[in-house]
Amino acid sequence: MVARAADRLCAVIAPELEVVALWTGLRTGAPDGVPVVGFDADAPGFFWLAGQSGYGIQTSAAFGMLAAAALLDRPTEVGPAADAAFAALAPTRFGDASPGGPAA
Repeated sequence: MVARAADRLCAVIAPELEVVALWTGLRTGAPDGVPVVGFDADAPGFFWLAGQSGYGIQTSAAFGMLAAAALLDRPTEVGPAADAAFAALAPTRFGDASPGGPAA
């Protein structure tokens, strides 16, 4: 539907252009279906904030606060249960493989 609308708009605005492909709503997912928030143990300095597929709008503010707290090495502002929840979201839960690695 979005591709059709883009194609029709392009035909009116710039008829010489053709919509070949259009990606919308691309969502990522972790192997266990739970979002990933935290530093990757195998890639120093790489921070995961992915896998919100199906969680996005309702949880994006909380994930943003968790990520900011972790990146800035500060206490979370989400609430008292945030530290326990943060551990459950860490990429280290996948063992030796990162969420996007070969074992994922």
